Amino acid sequence: MRSSLLSIGASLRAQRQTRPAKRMRQGDLSRAKSSLRSPLSRPIESPSAAVPGRSKGCTGTNACNATTTTTSHHRFDSSNHRRRGQHQLVVSSRVSLSPLSVFPGCLPSHHGRNANTNTNTNPSGDAGLEEGRRLVAMRLFLESLQLATAHSTLSGPGATNAKTNTNTNTRTTPKPAEVPAEVPGVWGTPANRRRVGVVGRSILARSAVPEAGSDRGEEGGRIGEAFGPPTAAEEAHTTGRSSPSEPAHAHALAKDQDKPPTDLDRLKSDLGRAIHRRDPRKGMSLFRESQRNRWILPRKTVTDLFFMVSESDPASGYTVIQYYNQHYLHQDAARTDGGGRGAGLDGKTNKRLSLYKRICNSIGLLEPHRHNAGQMQTMVENLLGEMEAMETSSKEVLYPKLVLSLLTQRIATVGRHAFGLYETIVREGFETKAGWLNRLLSTSRFHRQGDVPYHDVIRRLVDTPGGQLNADAVLPAIQNMFPYTEEEPICVALESWLDDAGNKEEARSRGGGRHHHHHHDREHRIDRSMLEAISTGAAQSGSTRQILLVWEVLEACGHAPTELLYENTVMAFANDSVGNGLEQAFAALASMKEDGFRPSRPLIRSFSSAIRLNRSLIGRARRMLTEDKHNEMASIDHQRMLSLESLNVVLSSYAERADPEDAVEILGVMGDHGIEPDADSYSFVIEALGRDIKKRLKLEDASYKQRNLQIADTILSMMEENGVPPTTHVIRNYVELLCLSGEIETATSIVEDGLESADKGSPGSINNITIYRVAKEHAALGNFDKARELAETMTEHVPALHRGIRSREQRSSYVREHVRVEPLPPPQH
Repeated sequence: MRSSLLSIGASLRAQRQTRPAKRMRQGDLSRAKSSLRSPLSRPIESPSAAVPGRSKGCTGTNACNATTTTTSHHRFDSSNHRRRGQHQLVVSSRVSLSPLSVFPGCLPSHHGRNANTNTNTNPSGDAGLEEGRRLVAMRLFLESLQLATAHSTLSGPGATNAKTNTNTNTRTTPKPAEVPAEVPGVWGTPANRRRVGVVGRSILARSAVPEAGSDRGEEGGRIGEAFGPPTAAEEAHTTGRSSPSEPAHAHALAKDQDKPPTDLDRLKSDLGRAIHRRDPRKGMSLFRESQRNRWILPRKTVTDLFFMVSESDPASGYTVIQYYNQHYLHQDAARTDGGGRGAGLDGKTNKRLSLYKRICNSIGLLEPHRHNAGQMQTMVENLLGEMEAMETSSKEVLYPKLVLSLLTQRIATVGRHAFGLYETIVREGFETKAGWLNRLLSTSRFHRQGDVPYHDVIRRLVDTPGGQLNADAVLPAIQNMFPYTEEEPICVALESWLDDAGNKEEARSRGGGRHHHHHHDREHRIDRSMLEAISTGAAQSGSTRQILLVWEVLEACGHAPTELLYENTVMAFANDSVGNGLEQAFAALASMKEDGFRPSRPLIRSFSSAIRLNRSLIGRARRMLTEDKHNEMASIDHQRMLSLESLNVVLSSYAERADPEDAVEILGVMGDHGIEPDADSYSFVIEALGRDIKKRLKLEDASYKQRNLQIADTILSMMEENGVPPTTHVIRNYVELLCLSGEIETATSIVEDGLESADKGSPGSINNITIYRVAKEHAALGNFDKARELAETMTEHVPALHRGIRSREQRSSYVREHVRVEPLPPPQH
């Protein structure tokens, strides 16, 4: 029974209270006792005194006589005197309470058959008995509450120090004599005993809430004895929770109270305060100290430290995870009994998934100026190795979080691991939600396009049920793909954008909305400048697929085409590596002219440069424009493509290949189709003549020079007859031809005349390139003064030209001074 009482008392843990709260409580107890002091000091009349003949029937060890009343009165007075200062006592030993020890003035009644046979017929005796029972119950409650206060003082913080450092005289309540288990009377009545015990326990349970981890539960065991033996239901309820024997427990408690705190205890206390104050630096310092001393910290403290530190320092958080796995992994595995997945553990490695979820999210906090890139690289590699050993269901939870964190953090070398993880997610068929894909798009950066294939993210987002592109995420992601020279990423992105726009338009149509062809959805549109940049990338890479998608997006957004878009379209088809875009290039050139944009000379030169290396391709273009009339429809299309600009493309290609004969033939084709050549057409023919001379300079026969000069003069005469004024390009190509033919004086006179006309206000046709060519030729011939004179007429200073003139002049002077040319010997007869 005693062990049952201790078990019930152990469940009533006293709550730690502050000193002001204790003083208030002690004051209330003093006032309560003062009000009960007078009635409790009066002797309680024995039931035998009211019933005649009761003394004869009294049997047992405790006789009911007249002297008992006087003794009871004396005991109550001494007990009250002792209890006036009881709330100030410091109890240092286990106290065994019994009904007689708490109420020494309450005499035990008869029990057994005598108690059942003797009935009380005196009404005044019944009233006195009820009053006594009420007072006994009140006194019992006050005693138990007072004792709980004393034990709370013992179990509070600093109780051990208070015991060893103060000089307060402690008084120990003497242990009363043992009494029988069943005592009749006020206490021995089962109903009263059960009622008083239940009431006392419920009041103490409400007033003293235990703290987790405190030792007051054992103190409450001593208080529980004051409520008497438990009932059968209470005994059954507390089965399996019995406490050790009273003497042994009292000895162990006293030993623990006398034991001074160790270094480990102080470290645990400091670490708990650091966690409470959210001080990660102090917490990690104490954690490292425990590692140096090889101390084992409590499991809950380690987890609290991890969740605090991981918010700001993922590397330290990962260190705490390793510590947790080293010391508590076996405990987690033992608790689950093989059910790790349902218990929040990985079913394969038994590692706690909540810790790995947190560290995966915390990696996004990595900063280059705060964390060493090499150490972070090693940490991520080790973390990936641990995750690789986990089961598939755990990877499906952790991999998406880690990918997002790797893209968010700012260390570029660490972020490259995201690509492999993303490929694993796609390959293994893990579920990818629309929200996660949109968050991936929002992490796109220009200098980290290799971290994740963002075009695949856009495609999967559109294909996901219920997923749609967010303009704030997809437009920056497309913009970061600059310079758009990789065909596959930008084409997939544009196709996905078109599909998403079509889905939204279809949804609006089903909803009864009017068709505005996306004109109202301005925030979703791709602006025209971005489309021009994408078309430039298509022109450089020769991607016909990309340029066609640009035109589809342009139409979907309602933008008007620009000259740059037309030029990039022509060049995209012209640079097609397969060579199948030649016809589309000429068609785009014709459409450009129809929309009011005149093809410029740089565009024609770029087009001709794209096809000039392949002579057969040039011949194909010539036949396409002039001779290919195999059917009526083809004839109509080719007639539309035949224009001055398209023939200039072929003419420029022959000029760059130094083929003057074919170039002159194209002039004849223009005349046959009624097309008037322009200044660019004539300049291309003269350029072909000059390149032809340059190609034949090493030949001994110089007759080709005079022939090319005569053709050039004929071209200039045709220009004059047709009223076409010479342009800068015509004069530059003609001066180049003169210099190559050795007609330096004629070239110099043309330059000087052009400079004089420019001084008189006429539009200048002599540029710096022409002057540079003539000055360089004079320096090569030794005319250094004339070369410097021409160099000074240039509109900008060209250091290379002046250095070249000085270098040639110095070499010429050195040769004249140090090298003697010996005369040839006379011929021998």
